[in-house]
Amino acid sequence: MAIIAYMKTGKKAYRAKFKHQNRQFTQAGFTTQAEARAWIVEEKKRLKKEAEAPQSLSPQSVMFSEACARHLADSRSRQQPGTFDEKRRHTKKFAAWLGGDIPVSQITPSLAQDFIAHIQLLTTNKTANRFIRTLKTVWNWTSRRESLGPNPFNAVEPYPEESPRRYVPPTEDVVAVLALAEQWERDYLHILVKTGARPGEIRTLTWDDVDFSRCSVTLWTRKRKGGERQPRIINMSEQLLDLLKRRFKERKSEVWVFINEETGSPFTRQSRPIKYLMERLCERANAGRKKCDPEAEAIKPFTFYALRHFVATRLRDSGKANRYEIQHILGHMHSDTTDRYLRSLAPDVKEAIQSLDSVIDLDKITADEEKQPAKITRFSRA
Repeated sequence: MAIIAYMKTGKKAYRAKFKHQNRQFTQAGFTTQAEARAWIVEEKKRLKKEAEAPQSLSPQSVMFSEACARHLADSRSRQQPGTFDEKRRHTKKFAAWLGGDIPVSQITPSLAQDFIAHIQLLTTNKTANRFIRTLKTVWNWTSRRESLGPNPFNAVEPYPEESPRRYVPPTEDVVAVLALAEQWERDYLHILVKTGARPGEIRTLTWDDVDFSRCSVTLWTRKRKGGERQPRIINMSEQLLDLLKRRFKERKSEVWVFINEETGSPFTRQSRPIKYLMERLCERANAGRKKCDPEAEAIKPFTFYALRHFVATRLRDSGKANRYEIQHILGHMHSDTTDRYLRSLAPDVKEAIQSLDSVIDLDKITADEEKQPAKITRFSRA
C-alpha cells in the first residue's frame, strides 16, 4: 500500500496504490491522505465481496492477457515483423507492471496514466508516446469485439516531442559510398536511390514486380491501417532499366531480385549482410578519403533511410516534381505525411537568402558613406 503526493494544476494531490492477489490497483485525485486511505479500505472491501460472490462472466470481464493474445495473433498475420515485435514488447511490459493478469475493464485512466508516467521516467517522451499508441490500439481492437467501455488510454495526454531532424547526406558522400560497394551492394543502393523506396520494399522485390516492357517496377508496402499490402508503380529511369536487365540475366533466383546466398531466401532487416551494410561502407569510404587527404572532412555515417531523405530532398529541390508526384514516389497515403516529411528535411534556401542582399545592399551603403565627408558630432554639457 502506498500514498504518493503529486502536483495537479498547481495544487498538491494524492495517489493511492495497493496490491491485491498480485494485481495492482490505483486511484488518483485525492485532496488529502485520509481520503486516499479511505479509498483503499473501501476498495479492498469491494474486492472481498466480489471474491465471495463471483459474478457470471460478461463481455467486459475479458482478461488483459487474453485480449493481448488475440490482438497479437491478428497483428502477426497482418503487419510487419517490426510492428508486431514492438506491440509484443509493450504489452508484455504493461502486464509485468500490473503485477498479474486483470480484467480489461479494471484498467482505469489513472492506472493508464501511472504506467505511461513510469515509462516516460525510465525512457523518453517519444517511447512513452509509442506505448500510448500501442495500448490504445489493443483496447480499441478488443472493444470492437467485446463491447468495452471508454478507452482509458485516450485520457493520457501524449508528451511533447522534438521534431526529428532528418540527416541528408551530401551527394559527394553518397557517391563515395557507392564507389566502394560490391556489385550486389551497389545495385541494392542504386535501386534505393533511383526509386526512393523503403529498404524493405527492395529486399522483397520479385521479378514479377519488374515490368521491362512498360519500364516500371511495382513496390509493395504494408504501412497502411489494418496492415493491408498495397502496391504502387514507379517508372524506371534508363539507368535503373539497364541495371535490372543486367541483374535479370545474371539472376540467381527465379523469384527474388535480391537473395541471401547464405540462406537461399530474401534478405531480412536482421540479415548480417544488410544489417551492417551502411556502417561498413561509410567506414570504408571515410578511411579512403582520409588516406587521400588527412584534412578532408569526415563522412558522417548514414543509413538506408538517409538515402530516402536524400531522394526526397533532390526531388523537392529539382523543381521538376510536384507535391503529388513526390507523395507517390515516397509511397505516402496522405499528402500531410509528405508535407511533414519534407518539412523535416532542411531546405536549400541559399538563393532565397541571397535575394535579401538586393533589398539591403550593405556594400553600396558602405561605399556611399566613404564618399561623404566625415561628420563632427559635438556633445553639449547642458
